[in-house]
Amino acid sequence: ISVTPVDDTPEIAEAFQDLTVNEDNADTVIDLSNHFTDKDNDNNAITLAVLNNSNAALISATIDNYQLTLKYTENHSGIAEIIIRASSNEKFVNDTLNIFVQAIDDPPELLTPPSSITKNEDDPQHIVDMSIWFTDIDNDDAQITYQIIQNLRPDIVTPSISAKQLVLNFTENANGTSIIQIAGYSNGLSATTDLSVIVLAVNDMPTVSNGNISLFED
Repeated sequence: ISVTPVDDTPEIAEAFQDLTVNEDNADTVIDLSNHFTDKDNDNNAITLAVLNNSNAALISATIDNYQLTLKYTENHSGIAEIIIRASSNEKFVNDTLNIFVQAIDDPPELLTPPSSITKNEDDPQHIVDMSIWFTDIDNDDAQITYQIIQNLRPDIVTPSISAKQLVLNFTENANGTSIIQIAGYSNGLSATTDLSVIVLAVNDMPTVSNGNISLFED
């Protein structure tokens, strides 16, 4: 009896388990050195390749020295199917890794930092548009609300908020520099920024403290 040897295809030794990560996750590195086996050839001769990536906009997948590295696109979520091919002596086997990237609600971010404001002492009320200060990649910017967190010099300027406008009222005959911290809130999350308000001193005209004059007769 003569038995002719047959070169079997490589096999999956350890099948992939589904992978679930959060949006903006750090790179995932998976060791594939024991993932495939070849009973008829040296396992070290198995070559690996990414055969298909169903969602390259979500994840990039590369293999180097039996290490599969997954890089996640910032602020993206969804599902990707990565097919890995193991080849040995012109035969191959494929295995599929399913990856689920869960969406995370990011906080708002500072889009346009406010420019410092310089006014003269006793200037009239000044209004600042805050609608371009913050942005939220996960929600509608129109829903961002605003709050004054701190005013370092309430003795020279009084800030208040009306919708998306910051209203500044200046104290009479007061000057100096104040830092006003504003928070933008979106879906329970927030970001902050500082606004510098400089009030310059003005040399006021002299005034008469007592205008009555008394004279003796003749």
